[in-house]
Amino acid sequence: MTNIMKHRQASMLLSCAVAAIGFASNAQAQANQSGNNDALMMETVVVTGTSTALKKFDTSYSISTLNSEDIQLKSPTSIVDLMKGVPGVRVENSGGEGGGENTVIRGLPYAGFRMLDMLVDGLPLFESNYERQLQIDEVYRVDLGTQNMELVRGGTAPIYSTNASGGVVNFITNHGTDTQQSQVSVATNGDNEIRVDGVSSGPISNKLLYAVSGFYRQSDGQRDPGFTNANRGGQIQLGGTYIVNEQSRVTADIRWLQDEAIFYSAIPLRNPYTNASLAGLIDPHYGTLTSASERFAAVKTLDGHGNVVTWNRDLQHGIHPRVVTATLGFDYDDGNGWSVSDKLRYTNGNVSFDAIFNGSPTDAAGYLSSRWSAALAAFPTAVGLRYTLAGTNTVVNPATTQNLVMSNTFNSTNNRYEDLINDLRVNKTVNSATLGNHDLVLGVNLSKYNFFSQSLNNALLNNVKNQPDLLDIQAVDGGGNVVGMVTDKGFIGYGTQLVGSVHGVETSIYASETWHTTDALQFDIGARYVSRSEHGNRGVVGSVTSSSGPLATRSISGLTGYSPYVKDYHATSWTVGSFYKINDDMNVFVRFTNTFSLPKLSDMWTNNNCGTIGVLPNCAPVPVLGVKQAEVGFKANVGGVQVFLTGFWSHLSNFNNGTQVVDTNPLSPTYQQLVNQNVMISTTTKGIELEAAWHPVEFFALEAQAVFQNPIIDGGVPFNTGYSASNLVGMQQPRAPRTTATLQPQFFFDIMGRHAQLYATAFYQSTTYQDNIDTGILPAYGTLDVGGNIEITDMFALQIKGSNLTNSNGLTEGNARGAVSGVASPGIATVGRPVFGRTWSATLSARF
Repeated sequence: MTNIMKHRQASMLLSCAVAAIGFASNAQAQANQSGNNDALMMETVVVTGTSTALKKFDTSYSISTLNSEDIQLKSPTSIVDLMKGVPGVRVENSGGEGGGENTVIRGLPYAGFRMLDMLVDGLPLFESNYERQLQIDEVYRVDLGTQNMELVRGGTAPIYSTNASGGVVNFITNHGTDTQQSQVSVATNGDNEIRVDGVSSGPISNKLLYAVSGFYRQSDGQRDPGFTNANRGGQIQLGGTYIVNEQSRVTADIRWLQDEAIFYSAIPLRNPYTNASLAGLIDPHYGTLTSASERFAAVKTLDGHGNVVTWNRDLQHGIHPRVVTATLGFDYDDGNGWSVSDKLRYTNGNVSFDAIFNGSPTDAAGYLSSRWSAALAAFPTAVGLRYTLAGTNTVVNPATTQNLVMSNTFNSTNNRYEDLINDLRVNKTVNSATLGNHDLVLGVNLSKYNFFSQSLNNALLNNVKNQPDLLDIQAVDGGGNVVGMVTDKGFIGYGTQLVGSVHGVETSIYASETWHTTDALQFDIGARYVSRSEHGNRGVVGSVTSSSGPLATRSISGLTGYSPYVKDYHATSWTVGSFYKINDDMNVFVRFTNTFSLPKLSDMWTNNNCGTIGVLPNCAPVPVLGVKQAEVGFKANVGGVQVFLTGFWSHLSNFNNGTQVVDTNPLSPTYQQLVNQNVMISTTTKGIELEAAWHPVEFFALEAQAVFQNPIIDGGVPFNTGYSASNLVGMQQPRAPRTTATLQPQFFFDIMGRHAQLYATAFYQSTTYQDNIDTGILPAYGTLDVGGNIEITDMFALQIKGSNLTNSNGLTEGNARGAVSGVASPGIATVGRPVFGRTWSATLSARF
């Protein structure tokens, strides 16, 4: 077969199997259902990280895929949960259904989504994928309309997306099918959840296809907070495809997301003074620091004009996105080597975030002592302090909770954003008898965006137990009479942490060429140039003081005014790679990528003493992070065994991180001790990723995924020259395990003529650390999930799944908001966020 015929076949394949903006057809998903010999979907056409549709087996970069059947078998609680087990991606799928969870890809040390962009049908959902309490996983939900997930690690991802320095995950949704297809499912689980999903797609005429999908659910949450409907809401998408002619088609969709989901932070695990377990007070499997006593809060702040105002907040809203997204796409292929694709998306969203963020347990008597001098100065007739239930005179005895209290944070953030994105791409195939065949791509991406955010972090006082009580501290006289309040209805203090707005335009130009020197050998090169110009207002944070009332209200910080700013960024990504086809069943590839990560939009808003915006603690500008990656891959599909094996290397520089370093100043009272300090660090990770599948007989299949890596800190420079960061060098990066592995056996059989399946997922993660100096240990752990499904009739099917059957309390993070103090010796973290405890789910589906 000639190369030009191959290119035309690929174009026809794209036209027939992929809608105009790159969605895979439902027929493809059905062809790769569980039990098929192509378990790793090597023959599946992918559209992420490439200028044209390619078979997964023929990509010159690392990509993992899930089809709709895989997604339904996983029954994911969140987008991050869906990515669990993907090689090279470490996830913390323990924060809840609403998003805001963390990912670490190939050891790049920025937890969250800053290094991993998220696309839907090939376009981003916002200009920035990681802001304060606005992570991109908060504004999309997986439902039955999600046909495929494609996740590219490193490789070409930064060429086709601005924020994909470490990789990109692309969710491909249904925009119509050639035949009528519908499905409805009803699910329930151990969290009192009821969820209804639906999808329907098919032809309206021989030119017009339609699709409608969505869900609604409500539940008490994976960790019951003591009030009902901690999770409630849904999503709906209307989409369609209009086939203009054999050469062109138009697609469109509109999506509405309205959801509320509780967010879980870490919980106390052990008494820091006695090392005694706190499991009797707060169960690591099901306990939470969110409670009904904290649910309603009157949060005080400033309005920008010196006036104290009150925000009335409700924890039941949790992560609360209200987002409208509309997309329009056009594809044209002239059949002679030219093709054009244009995609336009408009997004308008409001995302509020109300959650309890943990602190650390502290000695109850010691905490009262620390507040005594200020209380006595304010209330001279006081002779002592006592704990009471917030808003009452009911005295609380801390001895019932191991003499511990906690200062936690009620976080309230409002985010509003808007983005108009257009991506225009032109492809040209050139065939030459002497110079080989070339696939050329030129693209332009424009994004015009607005973003406003205001974040309030307010300290409150709790006892230490599941669904804790909100506490007050009262000052009392010798007769036991209340003469003053240290706290205000449980709040220790009120303050605005961050506020600002920005309006900007980003222009990206990207290009790539793939040179097919022979049918077996190809070379490719690609580059992306990004220019981002923005202007905005940094909120100036100040305080208003008074001499009366509770101590908590005598100094209230908040917005006192705005400081305008203008900022421009320019950055370039580039990649080179090569692909060699050994034979029809084996190939190899090699690639190097040099890219960047732009500062967050909100990095410009940090208040400082430097007299300028967007700076580090030493008043230097917030840098563009440099990211380099290299990989060598091998793919094979031989004798019922499929293998993807990739060796990778990643390096990040100019990473601003709060950590602990050694005080080297002999005149300092903390000489040769560990002190908290901001440091500019660099990291390097070397590793091996494995995906494998074995299908020896018709009734059994085995899949495995694993990562073996060495994620280390290889340099650090403190902003204060009186300190040394040498204690960081060689340490394992926080929250980056050396080993993760997943094993998934599957059994296929018939019961009374009906297809059935049993499957299990065994997951293992090695030891990680909560800090840069490897003192807060997060022990190795494993989980086991088991499930099964059966066709009840031609229409109905039932799936039952048990998650974490061993009831592991593996820690996904330690105390992310509290550094290890002093010269602490290594020990298991006393505060952490365990995985969710043992639970079950059942789903009844009807296809018609």
